[in-house]
Amino acid sequence: MNNIISPDTVAEKDLLGRDSFAKQIVNSLHTFFGHQKESLVVGVSGKWGSGKSTLLEYVKKHLDVLHTDNSRGYKVLSFNSWGHTAGDDLERGFLEKVVEAVSVLDWKDKAASANDKFKKYLGYLDYLKFAGHIHPMIKSVLEGAEEYRKKVDVVSLEEVRLEANKLLEDSGIRLYILIDDLDRLTPVEITMLFRVLKVNLNLSNTIFVVAYDKQVVVQALEREYGVDGEKYLEKIIQVDFSIPQVTEAQIGELFFDKISVFMSRIGQPFNSTAFRSVWLIHGLKEYFRSVRDLNRYFNNLIFSLPNIIGEVNLFDFLVLDAIKTFDAGAYNRMYGHIIEIFRKGIWQGTSLDATFVSSYEQETTKALLDFLFIKQHSEDGDGNVKRLRDREYFERYFALSSAPREVANEHLDHFFMKDTDKGVVLTTAMRTGKIVELLEKLADENLADAYVLEDVDIFRDFARFWKTRPDPADVDSGALIGRAYFNLIRLFKDRHKAANAAIAELSLEKDKVDRIGFMFNYFLLKWNEPLNLPGEVFRYIELYTDRLNENLLQYLKGHTNSEFFRMSGDSANWIDNFFLIELMKGDQEGYLREFGERMYPRTIWFIVVNNLFEYKDGLPDRVIREDVQLFFPGDVLDEVLRVIKIMEIGHLRESELKELKFFAYLVSQKEH
Repeated sequence: MNNIISPDTVAEKDLLGRDSFAKQIVNSLHTFFGHQKESLVVGVSGKWGSGKSTLLEYVKKHLDVLHTDNSRGYKVLSFNSWGHTAGDDLERGFLEKVVEAVSVLDWKDKAASANDKFKKYLGYLDYLKFAGHIHPMIKSVLEGAEEYRKKVDVVSLEEVRLEANKLLEDSGIRLYILIDDLDRLTPVEITMLFRVLKVNLNLSNTIFVVAYDKQVVVQALEREYGVDGEKYLEKIIQVDFSIPQVTEAQIGELFFDKISVFMSRIGQPFNSTAFRSVWLIHGLKEYFRSVRDLNRYFNNLIFSLPNIIGEVNLFDFLVLDAIKTFDAGAYNRMYGHIIEIFRKGIWQGTSLDATFVSSYEQETTKALLDFLFIKQHSEDGDGNVKRLRDREYFERYFALSSAPREVANEHLDHFFMKDTDKGVVLTTAMRTGKIVELLEKLADENLADAYVLEDVDIFRDFARFWKTRPDPADVDSGALIGRAYFNLIRLFKDRHKAANAAIAELSLEKDKVDRIGFMFNYFLLKWNEPLNLPGEVFRYIELYTDRLNENLLQYLKGHTNSEFFRMSGDSANWIDNFFLIELMKGDQEGYLREFGERMYPRTIWFIVVNNLFEYKDGLPDRVIREDVQLFFPGDVLDEVLRVIKIMEIGHLRESELKELKFFAYLVSQKEH
């Protein structure tokens, strides 16, 4: 149900003419700029909610068609600005995306030297990603960055750009970089991204396509630089396409197309002809001014209507859900208002009259309340049964949002429905505090009795959602996610195929941070009992143990440096400790080398409290001799004790410092 749930995906029907407009853009770029070697920045401007993201999807589709018809190599890279905010993360994330794209292009000749520079620069960016966690003992992040540059001989961004330009020109490959959601950024972030485009990434054979709200960006430039935003923009955007305005007629056509598809997919008969009177005469259309308004409404509807279908009047519920979406204050007030009338003992049809309606402020809301509480439905509509104004039924309309309840089976239906955006279902469950219940249902072995799956992409969608979320709070939460993930294998007729797809999705890359992927791999190989794995997964592990272990080890080696920086800050957690344990076992030389270079107070504390203490009543009681020797072998322990001895408050919190001093005391007393 992608065209209903997600506001930024390509709809099944191109009712707004975005497909033909995207084709026009691509053809224009090919005809007039197809032979240009210099970097070109193309703007696609439109108001918020005008469908810019959808247009970029169509642009990508037509670029694929264009290059399928000719032999010129190409690469399309999509960058979501909004997903990389918070200061330098935006600039670094954009550079990382572009350099990664260039480094994996299929060059005609081997470019070992260039690729080595690309990888080193990516490693440097990866280092900066964790530099914020460096302990205060280091004088500054910049000093640490300079030390890193010297250590691995990192080239400058200008050298990377020149190397990429040479390869792009020699190979003739065309690089397209699509940048979305620019107008969701802060003024500082908008100007930062434009600075990168203008100064750092003047790449040959490269076309940047930037989707943005021109008015928002111009205001941001004027606020940040104090200059004429229009003129500044003209220096950067060389070609500008304006998205055609969406007419009221198109909004109406799109609304009824979406609602027809929605009702068909949930198996609900729907008289769209009768409902058009609600849209046109009773003013429902006044709520909807953009494509994004439509998506807001249907995103809410998908999680509310299926839970109560047949228990309420369909037309009333559709109207009430619109009020909830666009006039939340009136919606929240309404329930209490009706209850108040009921408690006064004057519940009659005439009690919910014009006086009741007039007490609300927004004109569109008033018109719709008039429909809900005063008007009769036409006979060819949904009838006058189970109305919101009926005493017997009105509370059912609000029960979905006013009373806590278990995750309904309908949520599972939504999750497994073909084409449903799994991330939206999981996000909704998380937002409403029901994510644990949903995961427990997904982890239930008996689920296979009710659902059968065919599309293995469900593993990709599930894993990618968790990879974009913060780490699970604890190991039990992580194990529950793992149980739900692997239990999906049981829902396939071909479980071997499903197991292969599920594990393939977890393959780790040496140069890419993937904490949830690491967590899954650790559970699989080292601690799989809590996952309750299907037999097909065990057979896969038996066949490919060496390959899986090698993949895990290469990932550990590739991220040792950045992982130790995490442990020197406050953000390290149980996943980092699993990383540490596996690194120590699989690459002790690398572990000792990095630990020796970064023997920071918090790193020592993290290792000690998570691995070397036995606890009694929640407090450290003794140290474990065998594990002390594993983590701090030989002279390393002497150096650790020396560092602990000179520590003072300021290096750590007082309680943490006491724990390390107690550890040093026990070790020195040999009271293991």
